[in-house]
Parts: sequence; C-alpha cells; structure tokens
Amino acid sequence: GTSNQRSSASTAYYSRGDYIPGIWVDGMDVLAVREATRYAIDHCKAGKGPMVMETFTYRYSGHSMSDPGTSYRTRDEIQEVRQTRDPITSFKDRLLSSQLATADELKKMDAEIKAEVDEATKKAKSDR
Repeated sequence: GTSNQRSSASTAYYSRGDYIPGIWVDGMDVLAVREATRYAIDHCKAGKGPMVMETFTYRYSGHSMSDPGTSYRTRDEIQEVRQTRDPITSFKDRLLSSQLATADELKKMDAEIKAEVDEATKKAKSDR
C-alpha cells in the first residue's frame, strides 16, 4: 500500500478541513472514541457547525477478498497489534483491572450478545 507520507503533503488529516475544526482520536481506545464523539456532538449541537474527526485505527484484514493484507505488512505485525492494542480486549482488561466488572459478568455479557447476534442473523436469513 501507499504510505501516508507519500499520499499527502500533510498527514494530519483532521486539520485539513480548512475552516472546519477537527480532532484526532485513537480509534483503538474505546473510551477515547466515546469522549471524542461526545465532544464532537456537543460542538455540533451548540450550533458551531460540523467537525472532522480522524479516527486512527488498525485494519486486521485486507481491503477486499483479493487483498490478503499481508503483502504490505507481516503476519507478526498484525498479531502484535491484535495482542497489544485490540480495542475489545483492552477495554475488557480495563474493566477487570478497575473492578468495574468480573470475568463471570463479562462472560455472561458475551453469551447474551452472541445469542442476540445469532437471533438477528437467523431473522435476517428467514426474511428473504
């Protein structure tokens, strides 16, 4: 893939909206995204106009079925990001370390979510 530095003179994309303000947020941090989104919503609801929000994240797979995603990065890089910066596991770890939830509570939540997704999938397939 084309590096950011080669694709644009300025890689601070959130600042390129001319007269539209922008913010940058770590898209791999669930709480940072929540707070940045709240800030942007408050800005817009206050009648201050739109806001550009650049959300820096990591794509684990390629762009499409024809792009395996490993020609421009290694499997080790992908695995390292998944192990060290995955937003779901990082947030889970924060909940556990802050004692805001127990492992059993999170397992129960996971089961409830899986059941809801399975039910929605079943319904979507039956509506054809």
